[in-house]
Amino acid sequence: MDNEYFEKKVRPILVANCVSCHGESKQKGGLRLDTKAAFTKGGDNGPVVVPGDLAKSRLVKAINYDDEIKMR
Repeated sequence: MDNEYFEKKVRPILVANCVSCHGESKQKGGLRLDTKAAFTKGGDNGPVVVPGDLAKSRLVKAINYDDEIKMR
């Protein structure tokens, strides 16, 4: 994912929905989603995104309620 795509398409969604719990001042589960570098690094349980395979990405599973972790 190139930086321009991330900044225009992905980051606004994360800022609107995720950074209150996964941002600069608070990182539940060690996961920070307010920068591309942090997004690709993942959290305490490792990466949350599997490049090229969104079906295996923990972030996608969490926001779709397809996993034990449920995002609010």
